[in-house]
Amino acid sequence: MSLDITEAKRRLPLPDLMQRLGYEKHAAKNAFCPFHDNHKSEAFSVWQKERLWFWKCFTGCGSGDEITFIEKAKGLSNGDAIRLFLGMAGVERNGASTAQTTPTKDDPSRQKQDMETVWRRCVEAFMDEHVEKLAKWRGYSVGLVSWLKAQGLIGLYKGHIAFPVHEGGATVGIHYRLKTDGSWRFYPTGGTTRLLVIGDPKQTPLVVMFESQWDGLAIMDTLSWHTKETPLFAVIVTRGASNGRLIQGLIEPDSTVLAFMQNDPSAEKWLQDVCAHVGNSIVKRVATPTPHNDWNDWTRAGATEKDIQKAIKEAVLVQQELKVNEPNLETSVVSWPKPPDVAAFHGVVGKMVQLIEPHTESDPVALLVQMLTAFGNMIGRTAYFTAEADKHYSNLSIVLAGLTSKGRKGSSLGQILVPIQSLDEKWVQRRQSGLSSGEGLIWAVRDPIEKQEAIKESGRIVGHQTVIVDEGVFDKRLLVVEPEFAQVLKVSSRENNTLSATIRMAWDSGDLRTLTKNSPACATGAHISIIGHITKAELLRHLSSTECANGFANRFLWVCVRRSKVLPEGGALHTVNFADIIRRLQDAVTFSRRVGELRRDQNARALWHEVYEGLSAGKPGLLGAITSRAEAQVMRLAVIYAVLDSSSEIKLPHLQAALAVWRYCEASARFIFGNSLGDPMADTILQALRDAGKKGVTRTEIANLFKRHTTSEETNRALAALTEASLAVNKLEPTEGRHAERWFYT
Repeated sequence: MSLDITEAKRRLPLPDLMQRLGYEKHAAKNAFCPFHDNHKSEAFSVWQKERLWFWKCFTGCGSGDEITFIEKAKGLSNGDAIRLFLGMAGVERNGASTAQTTPTKDDPSRQKQDMETVWRRCVEAFMDEHVEKLAKWRGYSVGLVSWLKAQGLIGLYKGHIAFPVHEGGATVGIHYRLKTDGSWRFYPTGGTTRLLVIGDPKQTPLVVMFESQWDGLAIMDTLSWHTKETPLFAVIVTRGASNGRLIQGLIEPDSTVLAFMQNDPSAEKWLQDVCAHVGNSIVKRVATPTPHNDWNDWTRAGATEKDIQKAIKEAVLVQQELKVNEPNLETSVVSWPKPPDVAAFHGVVGKMVQLIEPHTESDPVALLVQMLTAFGNMIGRTAYFTAEADKHYSNLSIVLAGLTSKGRKGSSLGQILVPIQSLDEKWVQRRQSGLSSGEGLIWAVRDPIEKQEAIKESGRIVGHQTVIVDEGVFDKRLLVVEPEFAQVLKVSSRENNTLSATIRMAWDSGDLRTLTKNSPACATGAHISIIGHITKAELLRHLSSTECANGFANRFLWVCVRRSKVLPEGGALHTVNFADIIRRLQDAVTFSRRVGELRRDQNARALWHEVYEGLSAGKPGLLGAITSRAEAQVMRLAVIYAVLDSSSEIKLPHLQAALAVWRYCEASARFIFGNSLGDPMADTILQALRDAGKKGVTRTEIANLFKRHTTSEETNRALAALTEASLAVNKLEPTEGRHAERWFYT
């Protein structure tokens, strides 16, 4: 370990780092994991060993030290995490300390390096007398102001009240109020305006926004925000009426934003900026009651928690009124998929979803597909359908993709698993997470490992015998649950990593082996299913064109999910009687052990003939690569529906149910990947054509997209791909010389 990192760990140990990043409640030996939303057990731990601190999530999210925690929490590379950690700890890369007594005007670069130290001393300068003075002046409780100081959110800069300016988790400046005229200034002078964010907007369904920190703190205090173990909302202060645009990209699309208005002429412009940059979130206006100028003015006049709650209930939906974020019909390609046809909820699995749905915020589709996947894995390699020479068993691999991390993907799995765990206690032990290599996956379902051992008599080798050195794994069923599927995509793309190839073999045949010299393990007849959770942005960022082309992606069903409702008090699933459901599922499990091969009955065959051509027809671009195993995926789903009905034939309702699920998955893939071709150059040109609309784009303008760093052959290939996919057309325009090409989006 380098000296600079060692010094940083001494100055900013893991518990202190977690507090600085807003994860203080997780800095314990037993805590809920901050990186996944399945809070059924305290699977996260922080501990110290030989003066070093470590963390680990025992459900597979990861483990490590301060730097790996920053990587996980901020989504940074190792190098960027190290740089951020050193900056937060006030340590230079070469190991020298950045501490200095006071900032100097003569050395701006030194000021930037020392900002963490400068702000820490500002906080230390904010004494108990200042806590009481500020509380009295603004009408706050001493408890709130003391909490702000403890969190490092308030200080004294050269005698002026001050707040930190953050970027990427580090303090990069100071926002302070002049005593003389009450105006606000930034240090260093000329620093970029940044928002004041308290809490995590990406982890709460509700975000409250203010122009002024005085207003934000007043509402936090009145609602006792700082005393809650789990705050119900995040706070964003734009630090002025002209900074509403700065929230772009900060708030998750499915959030609700309460915009607390001031009674001044600039408030309407601030609200319009907020609405224009908040994405697809719901925005509501919360009006300050007259004759008060702002929220802190009202709380100082005696407004109570009941008054504030009443104002929030009377909030007016304003986003449609301001007509912002309306989709451009010329460029908007794909919308969120429509709910699956009712046929998808056929039989006992549909009844189970119906019972669970009122008690969870999870998407009913998430409940459905995870139930099908779990059951298909539980019954093992029993029921199957034959297509040509290939046997298709009931193992599915699915990935739930939400627009945000709050799509309740993880909680939906928990709701499904609780009722069905009693069906097969041995299967409960066959759930794992932490995919990192093909060798590791094989090891989880390995056959017995044998080796030849010499037989010696009187020191001479007289023969050889086979010796079992590892008993292997008898139960070949394995349900892999990956709440951070982005991590799986990252590791599978590494050079020489065999995970992608092994997952493909697991889906195809269940016979697994690698050519790695030092890996003797192999597996036959493995029955592996995968459930992954990811956001759309992560998926597009980490799913490589190679994984699409080599068939990794088309072994998965891609399923769009989102929160179905808001249940502040949770549901009452414990009151639901699942006795009949469990009985029917147990009958299906028992039936699966003797059923063997399934075939379509006459009515199902007739429907299959109708849909087969459409299922098997190739589609252009990335979507075509990802959905190219439609026929096999549909029949695997149909097998599961048939077994759930204890049917020895695949009947019409089973095929209809399977088709309904597939159509939703196909629509999900279309929503996620759109009309992307998986070719970066072609996709860049496609976006330019959409943006240009009826104006079109010339050959010269296309070349300029790539700063003329591409050849004409590369451009021709990309345009040919767009033409073949019916996404672009060109027209020739007469000029004084040769005809000019102009390309249009179709």
